[in-house]
Amino acid sequence: MTKLEDWRARFIPDPIWLALGAVSGFIAGRVTGREVFRISIFQHTTAATVVGVFLLLAFFLSRKRLPDVSGWCLWFGMFSIGIVSLR
Repeated sequence: MTKLEDWRARFIPDPIWLALGAVSGFIAGRVTGREVFRISIFQHTTAATVVGVFLLLAFFLSRKRLPDVSGWCLWFGMFSIGIVSLR
């Protein structure tokens, strides 16, 4: 682990860190979806739902083996769910 990760682990517990990541992804999805993705594949809630489900599934399956990748999967999965929630 790097010094930044060590510092984060000492002051911010993992469940809180995961919750912050999930909330920030959701909020970013709602804000960005409202402004930027008006004309895209994400206008169709089915596509965003499928992407979100697969990313959240990848988060749960790769959490122990690939923690860096799983964090990105969580954030982008919640981003997709934020986009879906606009409909």
